[in-house]
Amino acid sequence: MNFELTPAQITLCSFADTPTAVPGSKPRRTDDELLQIIAERWRELEYPPTGDDLIPYRATVARRFGGYCKAIRLAAKRYLTEEERERLAWRCPHCDRTGFKTARGLATHERACKEKE
Repeated sequence: MNFELTPAQITLCSFADTPTAVPGSKPRRTDDELLQIIAERWRELEYPPTGDDLIPYRATVARRFGGYCKAIRLAAKRYLTEEERERLAWRCPHCDRTGFKTARGLATHERACKEKE
């Protein structure tokens, strides 16, 4: 058996320990890095970032966390302080339900809540 490596195999082996396994591809982000990016963007925008707010990572976030909403909730739980969560959330006065501030969030929920009454 011949156990010698070709120059191409040696190059691939040297990249195996780096976050980017394929030479020339974009650097990969860890799950924690993606969640930190979501939390930082959230603080800047004052509402949960939408997919359009995270365009370079949108598909990766959805794929890695099983959906965009799951990633948002996880980022809030891990990287936002209790004070930030309180500031960036709403509570319905009618049913005591809570949610994160979005463009439609509370207004849409309040309409639906009033219709039920």
